[in-house]
Amino acid sequence: ERRARAAHQQVAYIIGDMREVGALPGTFDAVINIWQSLAYFDEETNAELLRQIRGKLSPGGRFIVDIYNRDFYERNQGQKRQEIGGTIVESNGYMEGNRWHSVLTYRDESGAVIGGDHMEWQMFTPDEFIALAAACGFTSRLICAWWDESRAPSPDTARMQIVLESDSVG
Repeated sequence: ERRARAAHQQVAYIIGDMREVGALPGTFDAVINIWQSLAYFDEETNAELLRQIRGKLSPGGRFIVDIYNRDFYERNQGQKRQEIGGTIVESNGYMEGNRWHSVLTYRDESGAVIGGDHMEWQMFTPDEFIALAAACGFTSRLICAWWDESRAPSPDTARMQIVLESDSVG
């Protein structure tokens, strides 16, 4: 936001249900979606989100998406254990079809269970996501890993960022 002000630009931050982005008024020069949140839903809903985002972009508008790399997760399934702020977090991550499941158990310092979560997301290889984006009216402009434009996604990189451009007016 500081940079936008220095460039005499305004940034609008909108909080809401991403499945309703198509109902927002007007168009946008850019949309940013981070931490795998684009792929929370079933395949059709995820594709519909891409179509809605494309429809809300100005001609030549950009969509920046940060998603997990399925190639990495397919090779890194299994159980892990770590301590975060005094809480022991046990995780079991596994692929089921094209969906990643993360089953978490939280334990206190004595080892007693204090909670848990089960999250899942649709996962994409770089090529799968680019193909889906193209089918939804986007052109890929950049794909990289860990926010480093010089680093290509590989089976060794967990996250990838993709810059897409709207092919035309939605």
